[in-house]
Amino acid sequence: MLTSESDSSHSHHTMSFNSTIPAIVNSKETNVNIELLTSSSSIEIKLINLENLFEIYISKISAGIFAVLKNSQNLKVDFKTFKKFLVEMLAKIETKDLTAEIRNSKKVENEYDLIIYERNDLRNLKLVELNFKKPSDKDFKKMLAQKMKELEKKLTTVYKRNLELKSTNRSLEGELNEIAANTQKETDFFRNNLEKLRNKFNFTVEELKKEKEISKKLKLENLEFEKNLNYAKIYLII
Repeated sequence: MLTSESDSSHSHHTMSFNSTIPAIVNSKETNVNIELLTSSSSIEIKLINLENLFEIYISKISAGIFAVLKNSQNLKVDFKTFKKFLVEMLAKIETKDLTAEIRNSKKVENEYDLIIYERNDLRNLKLVELNFKKPSDKDFKKMLAQKMKELEKKLTTVYKRNLELKSTNRSLEGELNEIAANTQKETDFFRNNLEKLRNKFNFTVEELKKEKEISKKLKLENLEFEKNLNYAKIYLII
């Protein structure tokens, strides 16, 4: 999520990115909250493992540190453009177009590296590697308190939203019950009429059967009468 709102606790910084991104941590994919704060002279990135809130990482990049980073990783952009690219890369991690991985640093103990790379069928192309450290106890407590405050705010919002949904669902439940009742009425109406039609049809069939039997009987009686009549004519001639 891109944003340009100023962070009140960082009067000289602007919140350029604040969202949850997927990241590989200890060979396992997890969700990480990432905040990117930028100013004209520095970049500050905060990472919090949402599955373990005690895992917090901080990276601070000044123009001087970026110069070393640019030289060691063969970057082709200046500091100002790098900030723009960093925001775009984080947004692409959020949509899973790029991949992020947090590893223990191979260079310095108790430090960590955030590696952003692009996956393809041939190999993973590393775009940038940023160094992170654990915060000091003071910063750690401050960040944890801030995160807990944010979570409490989210819980309050979710609670209110649930109440609204329950209220809406009650209204919907009434509508659904009315629809169900009307449907049942229509079903009963068609069932009753179908029964009437079936009874009428059966009655008509029975009538037709009787008519056929009567017609057949009359036909046989006529044949018998004609037969007897012919016998009588022959008897008179003799």
